[in-house]
Amino acid sequence: MAAVPVLRIEGLTTELRSSKAARVLAVDDVTFDLYAGETLGLVGESGSGKSLTCLSILRLIPATVGKVAAGHVMLEGKDLLALPEEDMRAVRGRRISIILQDPMTSLNPVLRIGDQVGEAIGLYRALKGKPLRTAVIEALRAMRIPAPAERVDVYPHQMSGGMRQRVGAAIGMAGPPAVLIADEPTTALDATVQAQFLTLLKDVQRQTGLAILFVTHDFGIVASLCDRVAVMYAGRIVELAPVAELFERPRHPYTEALLRSVPDLEADVERLYSIDGHPPALDALPKGCSFAPRCPLASEVCRERKPPRVETGAGHWAECWKLVENVG
Repeated sequence: MAAVPVLRIEGLTTELRSSKAARVLAVDDVTFDLYAGETLGLVGESGSGKSLTCLSILRLIPATVGKVAAGHVMLEGKDLLALPEEDMRAVRGRRISIILQDPMTSLNPVLRIGDQVGEAIGLYRALKGKPLRTAVIEALRAMRIPAPAERVDVYPHQMSGGMRQRVGAAIGMAGPPAVLIADEPTTALDATVQAQFLTLLKDVQRQTGLAILFVTHDFGIVASLCDRVAVMYAGRIVELAPVAELFERPRHPYTEALLRSVPDLEADVERLYSIDGHPPALDALPKGCSFAPRCPLASEVCRERKPPRVETGAGHWAECWKLVENVG
């Protein structure tokens, strides 16, 4: 792993507009590093802030919805949050790009595949005409799309879900980027196609040194694809660790609960484990630890004060008061 991160997120904070509260923190002081050739998994329940974190990094939060209120997004030493919008457009897609969750909604249904991939390649590589078409065919071939010379002329609805997702990857890799954000790109795919797509991402990463931020609910994907994993809850990263370390020694009660929620196919149980309660509304967060109302280990200090970040090992930290009591 390189000594200098290709992407460094420091104190990223995003506020959403609300008629109920003066300040709604959807992303709260998020901090992590991402290195070339590394895959960092970002996990958590729906509504925990994963996708908003990705959109905040790319400065894609609509002004009518909210704003990035604080922090730094350092890409290759350049703070993206400080760039004028024109300069940001030159970086977005070229050096940092995103694959979205549902290719059927992210691809334009009335444009041919070649036009959509070609728009990105033409913009980033200044190609036109036959050279552009050749580059599009090569991009589709690199994503292992069969018969790419014919596929350039079809529409998204004429392709399978797995092939559409590969088209999304071809657009995302057009730059080519140093960082790829994959926001639950396998959710709509069946198990076989999902495995093929993940293998493809691994191969591309080995060939290019691509850094990947992979958003998912699936701990199976985390185990097979990721080097490290960050666990989000109510807009905050509550634990970050190397993958093997997190599976063997989770330190935050929320992480422990998520791992217990993964079904064990070899266990004979009458009822699967689930976490009691629901994630808090962002405009009505608890005073102390946001997970305290659902946590079986919560004490009075958990309900009254935000927990500090505690390092529990090399590259492993969590935000939990029970760790403070056990440290030292």
